[in-house]
Amino acid sequence: MVLLVVVIPLRVTTTRAKLHSFGPFLFVKRVGMMSRDTRIAADQHWIEELRMTLVEQFETQTARLTQLTADTGDPSEAHTQAALRANVRQQLDQITGALGRIAQGRYGNCDKCGVPIPQERLQLLPHARFCMPCQQRHSS
Repeated sequence: MVLLVVVIPLRVTTTRAKLHSFGPFLFVKRVGMMSRDTRIAADQHWIEELRMTLVEQFETQTARLTQLTADTGDPSEAHTQAALRANVRQQLDQITGALGRIAQGRYGNCDKCGVPIPQERLQLLPHARFCMPCQQRHSS
């Protein structure tokens, strides 16, 4: 087990934001001290919260698509409406894919190489299918 100890000199003027900037180091220390079962439970809890967020996003985007599909009667907006509908459909496909990977138990692993995708990437891009190296190869 690797134990990383970070000494942070605290002053009265230390702000919460400044402490937060040390977050990754403090997180590593906490994770390193967790038991394997505790880490698995924490990961499962995080994935369940993410699943609920994705379901909410799916419902929101579905309602948005319904609104965009309604005929506005203004032909000058037809091109804009079509582009917005395509964007919402793409988002729905990405959300559906992420929910499918969660249901299959393979969420968080790269579809190409199988390596775990860093949680930071998944927090920013919950529908990510690839790790960064594979995403770069896939995009080029």
